[in-house]
Amino acid sequence: MYTIVENASQRVDENWSAKKATSTFWTCSVRGRTMMCRASVTQKGEDFTPGDAEHVHPSDPGLLLKVKLAASTRTIAETSDIFRPAMDIVKDSMTAHVEPDDFCLPKPSLLKRAVNSNRQNCAPRSHPILNLRGKQGIMWRY
Repeated sequence: MYTIVENASQRVDENWSAKKATSTFWTCSVRGRTMMCRASVTQKGEDFTPGDAEHVHPSDPGLLLKVKLAASTRTIAETSDIFRPAMDIVKDSMTAHVEPDDFCLPKPSLLKRAVNSNRQNCAPRSHPILNLRGKQGIMWRY
């Protein structure tokens, strides 16, 4: 069974034919220095076809919840007040998605870092009022 969580994917490669997406190639997200999992799935519409390679690592029982939390915090961060503390966004997301008997939860500090990173990527490169364009050594922090 495959589940697509909106706003959660970071890596996807689409095969294009005549300006129309014909299929989507999904790969396993476990790709580090020490372990390179080559498991993959090809999606055509609602049909999923597993690739030739199997997973080379044990499964993570809390992965779906972790992905949903990350996507939820990312969505809330993009749509909420820019001055709202990142940890408040993480707490709201965890309150909405986590049940008392859930385990294998992500560290809130890592979700907070993801929120701040997302905000930094969406922040303007220069401040329109202060005209800080071209100044060296200025760092935006949220």
